[in-house]
Amino acid sequence: MAIYKRGDGDTYHYQFIFKGQRYRKSTHQGNPNVARNMESAARMKLVKADGGIEEKSPARAAQAPGTAPRPATA
Repeated sequence: MAIYKRGDGDTYHYQFIFKGQRYRKSTHQGNPNVARNMESAARMKLVKADGGIEEKSPARAAQAPGTAPRPATA
């Protein structure tokens, strides 16, 4: 795991290699702990995708029985 600041910038970037592919991105964060957590989350997302584990989407609010769903508004 590697987080670093580029040049004279105040934000951290991360860089790592996964399965021979290099990944690097700005975290847009000045806090090294938050940047490290963002790098860890990016790695975990790749590992889960490689293992066939799908991310669950947020649960929708339960609908009362016998009521019609509201139409989506733009």
